Amino acid sequence: MATQGRTQRATTNAGTFSLHHLAPEVFGGFEETPAGLRLATTEKALFDFAYLAAGRSRLFATLPELELPRGFKESEARRWLRKIPSARSRTLTDARLTSFLTRARAAAGTDR
Repeated sequence: MATQGRTQRATTNAGTFSLHHLAPEVFGGFEETPAGLRLATTEKALFDFAYLAAGRSRLFATLPELELPRGFKESEARRWLRKIPSARSRTLTDARLTSFLTRARAAAGTDR
């Protein structure tokens, strides 16, 4: 789960959740469900994973399986890159995002 707070684990009756800090500039990109839950769009969820993978956490080193849904908009995922203030972090996140997309497309047999 993404948060603007500090990275931590939270244990509840429903389970243990891992909360990961996102800089304010890249926080957002969610849709609200009818039940009032805020869930990241597919594009933003993949961006978040790439952003966190570009950091030091080994939890986000790889995505063993990734299937891009019909209608996935790469431009929307890449739009978030421009919001990263650090050029180094932006470059690392871009490389991770590109890697994830390349592998997903290769697995699906497409090159869109």
